[in-house]
Amino acid sequence: MLPISFYSEPMERCDCFLQGITNMTKLHNIFCLALLLIVLCLLGCEQDTRVSIDGNNPPKFKLSGSGKVFFIRVDKNPLPESEMTKDEAGIWQIEPDESMRRATISRYPEIKYGEVPPGFIQKVPKNGDPPPGLEEGQEYILLAPTYNANSAYLGFKIKDGKSVELPRN
Repeated sequence: MLPISFYSEPMERCDCFLQGITNMTKLHNIFCLALLLIVLCLLGCEQDTRVSIDGNNPPKFKLSGSGKVFFIRVDKNPLPESEMTKDEAGIWQIEPDESMRRATISRYPEIKYGEVPPGFIQKVPKNGDPPPGLEEGQEYILLAPTYNANSAYLGFKIKDGKSVELPRN
């Protein structure tokens, strides 16, 4: 049988090794917790409103973001100054009804120009009349003023029978 002193040195090394593993596990847990907190903060943060267009005529618009919209309006560009502050203006305007008003923009369906999607009410033109067709070469702007996030707009025109997004100035 070997003397006890022979076993003590390897046991000390083993204790140091186990202590090192324990310290690494603690650091890993702290790192994971910090990462989780960062992800939760980012998910809870406001996401700006964005609008994309599908390239068809009439175009379909897709909105995304974390806010809620007051209305969605299409108007000729440049905007007539008399219409800039009106509640109801443009060539076509819809707004969410009470059920859709609680939903964030990212839950909205695609919105095709001239067709009122479920959960929305048409305000312009009045009486549910269809909006005018979009004219070749004419520039338009889609406005989506929002709350709980930054608003969005999208300039576009009809070129060769397709909707084309205009560069932002």
